[in-house]
Amino acid sequence: MDGGERVEGTWRTVFIHNGDTFYLTELKIYEDGLVDCWGLVDLAEFRQKVASGWVATELPAGARVSAHLLASWTATEPTNHLSGDELVREVVDEVDRLAGRPTAAGRCMAALERFLETPSEEGRAAVRAAYGEIPRHLRRFVLGDMDAKDLPLRTLMTPAGTVADGRTVTAADHERATAYFAERRPRADKAAAATRTTRTPRRTTTLVPQTSYPNGWPAELGATALRPEFPRPIRYRGRTYPSAHHAFWSAALEDRGRRSDVLSAPTPFAVEKAARAAGLRPDWPDRQLAVMTDLLRHRFGKEKDLAQLLRSTGSSQILYQAFDDHVWGCADGGENWMGRLLELVRSELADEAAGGVGPRRWRR
Repeated sequence: MDGGERVEGTWRTVFIHNGDTFYLTELKIYEDGLVDCWGLVDLAEFRQKVASGWVATELPAGARVSAHLLASWTATEPTNHLSGDELVREVVDEVDRLAGRPTAAGRCMAALERFLETPSEEGRAAVRAAYGEIPRHLRRFVLGDMDAKDLPLRTLMTPAGTVADGRTVTAADHERATAYFAERRPRADKAAAATRTTRTPRRTTTLVPQTSYPNGWPAELGATALRPEFPRPIRYRGRTYPSAHHAFWSAALEDRGRRSDVLSAPTPFAVEKAARAAGLRPDWPDRQLAVMTDLLRHRFGKEKDLAQLLRSTGSSQILYQAFDDHVWGCADGGENWMGRLLELVRSELADEAAGGVGPRRWRR
């Protein structure tokens, strides 16, 4: 569930390489294209996690391995079966499957059907190309036949006279493969009809990641610029703050004389820590959503480039990542209030662009 909305998902095992240990864990994959690998990321970020080695499929000899609360061991002679690139392809395929889109296997079978209806060498090449898009470790399962595996398909997609699997494929081999598919078609059609469902497409998702930038925020605006801690000065209620994050935690203080403690804090984490150390208003839990709504309306109502960035998310669901914060963030069943408020302000900006009121009455 995500903000009360059901999101279909699946999982598979991987290793998370953290420090000097490879942790055996679950990689959670969701239909909206988000992947949980000890933190939600989108597919582009997931590719980076795999490329960096954070998400690992291969163990080096001597690796320290841990299955949390179960066992730990040292890999002395590991046998690896899956590359990082193939894992990425599998995850992309799972997202397509969960979202009701054709998978690589589905596209291959569609190309095969076209070839069987109108055989040609061009069609055979199309089947071969589609087969090559299936993750390598999943190809043997494409026909759902654990006896023949994918041999009839590989035979049919290989031109006669070509060597494949250590033997030369002949025209007679093609005839046998064609007969195989003709015999299995009624069963395949029946199975497809039994599993066919009508699905309502869900909204796309925009993830606002929680990322640190020790060398300074990037010049190009990305989704992280939607975060309140993005370092853009804001003039709010007669005072200028380094960011909306500073303004928010300043408003939380019971003693406004301690505002300098918040304003001088060097990092977003330090800002919140300073505010809590200084003491929060007793009624802050009841007021914080109203204050953040006011700040976001003010911020995006004034800053045209940030407003355009927010509007560029379209009608997608905005998921806000805030580790260990189940009020603002979406992780682990969080309420995702920041994402909801960003969607609210985005709607108001769209209303203003269409000639409505928008957030103008909130601007000061």
